[in-house]
Amino acid sequence: MASRGNSHPANILAVVTCGGWPVTDLSEDDFTIMEHFEVPGQVGPFSNNITSFRNAGSGAYLLQVRPINHAPWMPGHHLAQLLVSSPDFRQGQTAVKIIVR
Repeated sequence: MASRGNSHPANILAVVTCGGWPVTDLSEDDFTIMEHFEVPGQVGPFSNNITSFRNAGSGAYLLQVRPINHAPWMPGHHLAQLLVSSPDFRQGQTAVKIIVR
């Protein structure tokens, strides 16, 4: 569990739909995560550092991220943009906030 001073992964739950129906066939390569507005003192961002990926088969995806080079988390609100883009041109994005205490 991500917390101040460690480099454990933080969980992000992404629920992906298209026209109200769950999208169940995505892979890790279809997701991009970009951290914006780094927390003061944070040595390394977690942008595009997905360390674990799971597809629940229901349109829900679990992505785990951590700072690059195993840098420790700094406390604060880490803001990111999650983009989804599939080979058949389905696209979407959302905001992500990871709170580290």
